[in-house]
Amino acid sequence: MRFIIPFVLATVCTVQVAYAEPPPPPEEWLLELVQERSPERYEALLELKETNPERYQQALKRIGRMAHRGEERPESVKVMEEVQELQEEFREKIEEYESVTTKKDQKAIRAEMHVLAGEIFEIKQELRVQRLEQARARLTELEEEVQVRAENSEQMIEEYVDQALEPQPKGL
Repeated sequence: MRFIIPFVLATVCTVQVAYAEPPPPPEEWLLELVQERSPERYEALLELKETNPERYQQALKRIGRMAHRGEERPESVKVMEEVQELQEEFREKIEEYESVTTKKDQKAIRAEMHVLAGEIFEIKQELRVQRLEQARARLTELEEEVQVRAENSEQMIEEYVDQALEPQPKGL
């Protein structure tokens, strides 16, 4: 029994470290989430599953990441949903552009696409700026932690050695 628990803990820790982000939620759960929030998108997702399984898997991964972000930062999910709506509108404009025959119509649709692309860019740029600010804040925290540890290194080392040499309590 003594060897099983450390093995299990090591296995769990190894699995956690292996992921750059948490493991993806189950497909059924993601589909239910989409169905609740946006029945139209749910239907489009099911159609995508049949017509283009590779894009379907990519969409599920994206939805899973959004769901995870939503647990951490619900406001970012709303922003990403807005980006997805704009991207869908952009894709519709591509189809519309390809279906028109006159240069005048193509020029008008291209102008609309330009506006949509600008909106998408601005939102994504703002998200990147926010992530940069968060990274800078985290970096500042780490720098402070390193400084405190450097200032207290002798005490920390002494406590570590003392703790290692303390008599261990007898078990049952």
